[in-house]
Amino acid sequence: AASINFKLSVLTSHTCPLNQNISVHDGRIHTSVNYPQFDGTVDVVDCKGLAQFKLLLENLRSQHAFITGQVHQQGEWVESCSLHWDNADLEYFGQGIIDNTDSYFKHMPDQPSLICFDVPNAFDTSDVAWEGLCAIDTRLNGSGYVVVPYASNSIRNKSTGEHLFDSLGYRFYCVARNGADIPRYGRNFTQRATINGFNQIEQSEITRFTIYQNVNAKLFQPGQIIEEAPAVVSEPLELLSDPPELHPGGLLDTEKFVDLNAVENEAFIDHTLFW
Repeated sequence: AASINFKLSVLTSHTCPLNQNISVHDGRIHTSVNYPQFDGTVDVVDCKGLAQFKLLLENLRSQHAFITGQVHQQGEWVESCSLHWDNADLEYFGQGIIDNTDSYFKHMPDQPSLICFDVPNAFDTSDVAWEGLCAIDTRLNGSGYVVVPYASNSIRNKSTGEHLFDSLGYRFYCVARNGADIPRYGRNFTQRATINGFNQIEQSEITRFTIYQNVNAKLFQPGQIIEEAPAVVSEPLELLSDPPELHPGGLLDTEKFVDLNAVENEAFIDHTLFW
């Protein structure tokens, strides 16, 4: 996986930065983005394995982000085009806002593609979080990956020296053997994570119970924007997060990860409805 070629899409915004903003209010860390929509361009790039992908992450600038899928319009694969982006996150939904991810970004069938395991609530080191993922799919044990800690994992107040910690989060990037299988794999992976207790159930102010999602299902989709450029922090904060790390290994064969059977489906429904 360190050297196998795959493609991904790099976004360039011409209207606003694409990175996160991190601030502290009432002693708590807050992260936000400032681009409910933007105009720019998208270019599909050839990436020579996870080693080159790591370099791409380390050199992303504030106007850049990436998408794991490739541009696909009217039955054709497109290498470069202009882009008007409407953010598909629920907080930005409104009349006339369309989720453009399914229509314009896909994974090319029978070609290696980047897959992102997003673990926003790890509460421990990246090694422990990776072991939790491997417990759900044992094939991950031999897979190469790049791990990127969340920018908000560790922050220091420069004026007081106080260290501020958010709930730990990590993104793990692997190369899947067949990109077209990633959405199916991701759906089964997150459901099995819930059955096995990796995704927890908690009370919510909005609904009585909700899945406290340790594996973010939406980032298995080929059209989700990911910002890994350095975050913008308010004064007098300082980021202390570790840089990306490359862990050698092979490709991930997602197709050997079978769909949930009838018993697992029933267990998933019971787990989400009756906790």
